Amino acid sequence: MPVSKDLGIILESQERANQDSDRLRTAINDMKLALSFQSSLEEILRPAPVAISCMAACSVATSSRIASMSLSAPGPNLRHDRLQPNLVEVNSSGRFPFIELTKGIGTIAQVSKMINNKFGNVLESVFDEMAAKQILRHEFDGIKASVSQSVEISVKVDQKFEEWLIFVRDLHAACVQEQGDDHDRLQKDQIQTAVERSLLNTRAQPAEQGKNVANLLGDQIKFAEETFKKLSDEFPTGWTFLGQQIVADLVTAVASAFVQAIPVLVDNSFPLKNPSSGAAVFNARDTFPLNHADPAYTEVIKLTTILATLKVICNATDGSVDWVKAKGDGEKSTIGFLQAVLQFHKEGFGKFATNAEPSATLNSILDDCLQVANDISNEITNGSKPDKDSDVVKRVQAKFASAYDKANTLAATARAVPGAPPGGVVFMSATDSRGDNSNVDANSTQAQATYESANNQLRVVGLARSAYGTDFGRFTDLIDQQQNKLGEIRANASRATERGSEISLNEIRQLLVDTIKIILSLKQETLKFCRSFQAIMIILDTFVRFQVKPYVETLNQGDHQQQKVGEYSVADFQRAQIIGTTAVIQAQLGLLADISNNWNKMANDSLMPGLSMSDQLSSMVGSDGRMLISMGQKIRQKTQSAMETRLEDVQKVIGSISPPSDGTLAAITAGVEISKVTAQKGIEQRVANSPLQKFT
Repeated sequence: MPVSKDLGIILESQERANQDSDRLRTAINDMKLALSFQSSLEEILRPAPVAISCMAACSVATSSRIASMSLSAPGPNLRHDRLQPNLVEVNSSGRFPFIELTKGIGTIAQVSKMINNKFGNVLESVFDEMAAKQILRHEFDGIKASVSQSVEISVKVDQKFEEWLIFVRDLHAACVQEQGDDHDRLQKDQIQTAVERSLLNTRAQPAEQGKNVANLLGDQIKFAEETFKKLSDEFPTGWTFLGQQIVADLVTAVASAFVQAIPVLVDNSFPLKNPSSGAAVFNARDTFPLNHADPAYTEVIKLTTILATLKVICNATDGSVDWVKAKGDGEKSTIGFLQAVLQFHKEGFGKFATNAEPSATLNSILDDCLQVANDISNEITNGSKPDKDSDVVKRVQAKFASAYDKANTLAATARAVPGAPPGGVVFMSATDSRGDNSNVDANSTQAQATYESANNQLRVVGLARSAYGTDFGRFTDLIDQQQNKLGEIRANASRATERGSEISLNEIRQLLVDTIKIILSLKQETLKFCRSFQAIMIILDTFVRFQVKPYVETLNQGDHQQQKVGEYSVADFQRAQIIGTTAVIQAQLGLLADISNNWNKMANDSLMPGLSMSDQLSSMVGSDGRMLISMGQKIRQKTQSAMETRLEDVQKVIGSISPPSDGTLAAITAGVEISKVTAQKGIEQRVANSPLQKFT
């Protein structure tokens, strides 16, 4: 029987993707789009001109009568005991962070080009066995060196902002000491707390948990390879389509594990979370589901097609269990294969599962599905084929339906987290073409299971891309709210300038408070930059140790065609892992590179002229602010347009095939909704904790 229309559409869509020469770049861009609300250019662009306005206002304030006053307690970080020269110092010391930032980001932009070139060399050498053996690890050493250079640069930038922050904080405290009421003293204490917290975050070293995350990631990679070998031992012959689907699940799970590890590694450098006052650092995990680093989120992805196969067996066209498909027509029975694989997953996952959710849910899913497989196997062994009205069939179908819905919800949540590849990884393998589809039996187990798994995955992709657009829209709304706060600060600076020689000490104190808000906001972004590069360094070490090195060892052994799942050898599997993880790392680095490149473009034209004129509030400084806002809006529009295009692409395929069952679709929708709602709550918390909202 020829392949069904729906499965044919899916296979053709996958084949087109496999044959697309830019498919890896497309996958990287998709992941970058999903992460677009976590590292925003606007968050570092928009405060910059307002900071210059505050600096300029401090310069103008030096001409006021009150500026000649002496400071009775200037503190160790103030160089002068009079207010006037210290106000001059606010301006001059504020120049250095922006100069260092512009110089450093320019270097990072150049380094990013070098990293991209090296990743290009990696993709070329990974398909050439001789080149892979000789230069693959060398290329990654070069990438690590470049990322390390970016860490050093971002640390220097952060140090300059820190020096400026400490100076302005101490000047504000000295002014409160001279003249201030209870509110001013409370505000001074809040500022002191926020600054100390910022300094602690800067100086914190990655916690022990960071090492644990890297070790867990290594365990998950090793278990994925063990799973491949187990599949190879048990895999029925002739399952070409299903082989690719199952191997893709394994590789996607590993790539998702890297995605989940990065924000945990970033946050482990931040020991203080969600403070009640002062400025909170951005907790990357706030935009991810509960316990998002739990290994269940990645392990459930490995089971996607396995459980789809069990569903095909549990739901025959006559309403009973499909006993013929369960028995299979080869030497290895289908149900025996599923029993062995589910038992293997249950035992393997138990070694690193947690006692919390969602590990508990996944353990329950594995228990129930294994019991279903065992019950079906027992009936076949006994030679019985109960009909749809029998107690055993009703029990088996009910137990599986509940477990399958839970698994689809959990898998959809995992695939829809920001930065994960919801549509799976890009294979780019010499064996990824599945050839002629016309002779595939549409009623076969592998055809129906492939369709079930791929159709479900398409629904996740469509819903996830829609959710990313909603998340990004919510994020840009909140960024606009932040712009209102920046507008208030700019207005305060303008009023202070207009007051000129009549400015009061109270107005100068407010000007210093506003400057501190801006510095904390900018410092938070530069610190995030630094921690992101540090996290990627750990990821690269783990990547080389657990993926690149084993791949080279496999090639050196020379017998990598012995173990296969469908058409895929262990070397194909390891190569696909390297490509998938490379895409994840390139997406993360690409976001940082985009910020660097765009800052580099506008700095010489906009920021530096503003700095050179910061001794006076000029119309040019105001114009620069509008220019940067316009630049951010154009980038935002480009991002939104790209999201809409990618959503339309998948909707075209979805619209031409039949939907999954109502229960499955509801479970998938619920899973994506969990990631969507969590991301939006994290975005709202991020803005609520912004330094711009503090010290009122």
